[in-house]
Amino acid sequence: MIGHTISHFRILEKLGEGGMGAVYLAEDTELDRKVALKFLPEQFASDHDALARFKREAKAAATLNHPNIITIHEVGEHNGKPFIAMAYIEGDLLTDAIGENRVSTDRAIDFALQICSGLEKAHGVGIVHRDIKPDNLLVDRDGRVKILDFGLAKVHGVTGLTEEHSTVGTLNYMSPEQARGEEVDHRSDLFSLGAVLYEMLAGRVPFSGEHPAAVMYAIASEEPQPLPRFNNDVSAELCEVVDRALSKDPAVRYQSAADFAADLRRATGKRPAADPGPRRHKRKLLLPVAAVAIVVAALLIFQPFNVDISPDRPAMAGENTLAVMYFENMVDRADSTRLGEIATNLLITDLSESESVKVLSSQRLYDILKLKGKEGAKLIDRETATEVARHAGARRMLLGSILQTEPRVLITAQLVDVSTGEIDASQRVEGAVGEQVFALIDRLSEEVRKDLELPAASSSASEVSVADATTHSPEAYRSYLEGIEYERKYYFAQALGAFKRATELDPNFAIDLARKKWTLG
Repeated sequence: MIGHTISHFRILEKLGEGGMGAVYLAEDTELDRKVALKFLPEQFASDHDALARFKREAKAAATLNHPNIITIHEVGEHNGKPFIAMAYIEGDLLTDAIGENRVSTDRAIDFALQICSGLEKAHGVGIVHRDIKPDNLLVDRDGRVKILDFGLAKVHGVTGLTEEHSTVGTLNYMSPEQARGEEVDHRSDLFSLGAVLYEMLAGRVPFSGEHPAAVMYAIASEEPQPLPRFNNDVSAELCEVVDRALSKDPAVRYQSAADFAADLRRATGKRPAADPGPRRHKRKLLLPVAAVAIVVAALLIFQPFNVDISPDRPAMAGENTLAVMYFENMVDRADSTRLGEIATNLLITDLSESESVKVLSSQRLYDILKLKGKEGAKLIDRETATEVARHAGARRMLLGSILQTEPRVLITAQLVDVSTGEIDASQRVEGAVGEQVFALIDRLSEEVRKDLELPAASSSASEVSVADATTHSPEAYRSYLEGIEYERKYYFAQALGAFKRATELDPNFAIDLARKKWTLG
């Protein structure tokens, strides 16, 4: 695409990519200006629902002429692929503005007021965004907030185009009704804005959990921690505004963006001036590249063991941090039985029991791969593995392969120093005929622990087999991973079916009890 001319747009560089589109920087040769072109991904070219969502985004956003909403210049098509030409703006996503800390109270209020203004315009013409989050809010060089990505917009009079019982949006910012897959209106956007405002003031999201089901439970049933616990500058009046925005009941919540903004002004006495403050690295435009299927909570398994670092910020290498890469199934490259995936996740589970090593979670691995345009990749070359491990701040990485499955299972692994690329140690385990993978992972985990030279006191966790910590049924575990994959795409009905199959195969399934409590009732 780079260097090609599409209509009257010359492609200059790729800016980013998400589940519902790739975005390129381009030059408008007719008007002599830079624009951003968003294309539907190749895999969706024959997907009528995806095409409908894409066109709906263009139609919805193009009607919104407002300083706090990204400007759509043109909608076109090239070789059967529709594209949107939109304003190119240099700035930072609100995610970057928040960074590792909260933003100032005045700045947070100013941003929230601008978002209210943009939402008031959209809601006034019957458009509900449905995915208000920091990654869809761009702050330009003048401190002006632009709302991005109306790809999930619900236009008045248009029925839902997502799969039945599926949920769209980003989990940490969803309203309770949206998380349940119910019909939503403009008040859902105001809840999401309340969650964004809370995060700006507290430096953390209001609802969190070890996995999506736990987050959903928190959104539906729990109250966020009081803001003054994290920020002494937040007044009682401002706390009341945020609390009302985050009300579980839409009828109690703010009924309009204008009401939300009015209370924000009353709570602060005046509208604060924009305070761009010191800037981190400049991020050129990251325009609407989010997917209809969610990015945020795309969990493979076992979030409890996350190294809690945002995926788009490289971390400093820890003294004893480990990245377990996907084990490659050399016998079945497609890993149709999920044996490589099972081995990877079981090993992460087992090694994470040690307090002396921080293990990169499957979620973190997924997030970084997604950031690098390799979302869902299970075959990772050495160079990519090193790049991912370095980005995550891992001191070592574990590369593994399944070399044989019949009549015995043979698994090998290598412990690699990320900074030098040198192999510190190698492991090899071979199972007896008919032996299940759980016992092999126990033995492999023990070998890795020894090679990591973990303190003896921390090895007591290995006394509990990984099967006892999870399940003794490979079939149940496969169903569980299938449910995780559906959950990542927010097809909760299918995820529920997979989780039910897992518990039917093994009623004593030991992992993620909160998830089962939520999904199985």
